[in-house]
Amino acid sequence: MAGLYSVWRGQDGTPVYNYTILTRESNSVLSWLHHRMPCFLSQHQAQFWLDPLLPVHEALGLLKVPSESDLSWHTVSLEIGNVKNQSFDLLKKVDPVEEKKKENTSKASQTLMSNWLKRSNNSPSSQPLKKK
Repeated sequence: MAGLYSVWRGQDGTPVYNYTILTRESNSVLSWLHHRMPCFLSQHQAQFWLDPLLPVHEALGLLKVPSESDLSWHTVSLEIGNVKNQSFDLLKKVDPVEEKKKENTSKASQTLMSNWLKRSNNSPSSQPLKKK
């Protein structure tokens, strides 16, 4: 993916790293997901993109819309949405039906646990203390 970066020094002198992924209007492969998509570069284009002496107009010329045959996607595990999960196995293709079953089971478990942890209005610990 094409991006931009910069490094500058904060007031205390520590380096601050900034980066952004460049986006464009989605093509037909990803428009179902979002109206924007990253600007992709081939490995060959990336070599030029990373050249700090490349003139801006040439760099922008590298940002072509990928063809539908250049992009593909597949369903991955819902566990990929948790930053604690770092396994490359999360990128493997999964069966969407099975993944949906896992999601529903997980939601049901969370609801059960949430309801269990809530105090009921009738429980002794939720009643105001009375002075004797």
